[in-house]
Amino acid sequence: MPTHSRARVKRIAALNDKLRREPTNRSLGQVLVTAAVAAEGDAFLGPVHSALSALRPKHFKKGNALCPARDFNLFQVGTRLMFFKVHYCAKTDLRRPSDDPANPAQTERILVIMFAHT
Repeated sequence: MPTHSRARVKRIAALNDKLRREPTNRSLGQVLVTAAVAAEGDAFLGPVHSALSALRPKHFKKGNALCPARDFNLFQVGTRLMFFKVHYCAKTDLRRPSDDPANPAQTERILVIMFAHT
């Protein structure tokens, strides 16, 4: 992988890490939960956000070609297996993908939290 590509992926990963650690900081993006997760109530959502923010780079499998930007992973809350996925949308039109996920001025990060199975 060329150096500039590696640096770009590292920048995207750092932005994703920051959104996971600060899910209520709207300037970093949006954090959404599915209806099933929301139905568990606020008492469940607190631990969900804590588990998500506790994820560190070491929790992402080294060499995982699917998520070097740390935009997807499984995590556990109690006995519930969950996952999250970050989507990169254009700030000007959330229906379109971002042209440059490494540029926060152009990208609206939308992190969605879901149950891995129901």
